[in-house]
Formats: sequence, C-alpha cells, structure tokens
Amino acid sequence: MRILEEAQAAFRKRDFIKAEELLRHAQKENPKDATILLRMGQVYMAQGKFIESLDALRNSQKHNPDNPAVYRSIAMVIRMSGQIDLGIDYLRMMLMQAPLMLQPEIHLSLAELFA
Repeated sequence: MRILEEAQAAFRKRDFIKAEELLRHAQKENPKDATILLRMGQVYMAQGKFIESLDALRNSQKHNPDNPAVYRSIAMVIRMSGQIDLGIDYLRMMLMQAPLMLQPEIHLSLAELFA
C-alpha cells in the first residue's frame, strides 16, 4: 500500500500531522486493517494522544491478535501516560487470553512497564 509507505516516511520525519492524515485516508478505504490501526495508534502515541492511541491499538489487536507489536505499543502508551497499574492489569489479562507464542512478548511488555 503506497499510502502506508508515505505515512511511515512522514512518521520517520516526525511529521505526525501528515502521517495521521494519510492514515485516516487509508482507514476510510480499509477500516478494519490491523496494520493501519497499529500505525494510527503509534502516530497518536507520538503526539501524546494516549486515549486515541489505546483505542486504535486495541482495535488493531481485535483484528490481528497475533501481532506482538500491538502488545508492545499498548504497554508503551500505558507507560507514557503514567497508568502503570492499568498496564499491569491489562497485560496480565492478555497473558490469559493470548496464544502461547505471544506470552514471551507480553512478559517483556510487563517488564518494560517497570523500566
């Protein structure tokens, strides 16, 4: 997807407004695309829009629960927003629900909350 590449380039240049704009356009065409939702969550996180970021990331997780990047991004947002207790509860819940192959990633995310 060309738009995703352009959004990623804008993100790397720290042009978060342009990245968000491009991702919104892509999301209109593919509202359930887990990659678009993940990138949108990361853009919101970079802008300090933690509520929007968590919403996008959880939506991404719903459509692609096997993506470890989502768990790490959720943990980062929670840590950046200062809601450590919420993060611990969320990641513990995910440990019970996640496929076995993702459990090491979730443990790593839990450890990062305390870093």
